[in-house]
Amino acid sequence: SYVYHKESQSFSRIKEKSAIFLENEDKFISKWGRYLRIAYILSGLRLPLKTGDVSSNINRIAKMGHQVWIFTGPDCCPRLELIDHESIRFLYYPNSFFMSIVLYKIWKRKKKKKLHVVVTNDAGIYKMFTIFKRILAAEIFMDDDFSVIEHTLKGMSRKPFR
Repeated sequence: SYVYHKESQSFSRIKEKSAIFLENEDKFISKWGRYLRIAYILSGLRLPLKTGDVSSNINRIAKMGHQVWIFTGPDCCPRLELIDHESIRFLYYPNSFFMSIVLYKIWKRKKKKKLHVVVTNDAGIYKMFTIFKRILAAEIFMDDDFSVIEHTLKGMSRKPFR
């Protein structure tokens, strides 16, 4: 059950409240896991998209309890067969300077709601994002071997982020 504490009034007298919150957060994450924010970058300009594989990957990520942001251009969005899920969002950007815009948007999100993992179907985008991996502070993957991505997501969701 959930208890709402208005402006921490219940905990205002406890001096070690941050340590208690961190300890409880660790217990919660070890039992239930943490949701991750995943950027799925679809570039249909250079490659034919395997819509079945992409749809399956995105659906599996959402079913694992993670949030998926799909970055794509206006005319390269395939006919994806996605489940109706609140954790799947589309972000459309123009084809001109697509990689640069997406790189900037992901970097900008780092300050508030950082994306933990970046998945793409394009080798060029993968190479560019691996160059900026330290700046983005995210794991970068090609979507061709989903078992590796799935294994990494399971491991990352059990660790607290600090």
